[in-house]
Amino acid sequence: MHETGGPSRLHMATVAVILAVRAQYLAAGASPLKHWDQIQDRVRAAAATSRDVATWTTSLARSLGLGAPDSNRSSATSRLARVVEEDATSDRWLDLVEEEHAYLMALARLEAERRQEERKRARSATLAADPIYHEED
Repeated sequence: MHETGGPSRLHMATVAVILAVRAQYLAAGASPLKHWDQIQDRVRAAAATSRDVATWTTSLARSLGLGAPDSNRSSATSRLARVVEEDATSDRWLDLVEEEHAYLMALARLEAERRQEERKRARSATLAADPIYHEED
């Protein structure tokens, strides 16, 4: 956790990769009911067997049966590698992932729910603004 009590830049960059992996995993047909548990197990296992961001993301994707990264996963992975390097925590980051995997997954779920609510609000606003959906008196 960050010294201010909230998630750090490192946590959020890791969460972005988890969410990008999740999106590809669901698009590939993963079970919507079990995917969070499966991703959490793979996040932790990949951290235990990897040596850096590149090997962690590769191991995570491979263990979930994902192919080449899409642009979202590529960008998130690149950003995570930069953040780890800038924060000079490359030797500690994998320990953080392994030790705090439940916290990272909780952050990912909250962010996924926030994004879903945001999309619902945007759709509702679009429908409310469209005259075809208004009844005439």
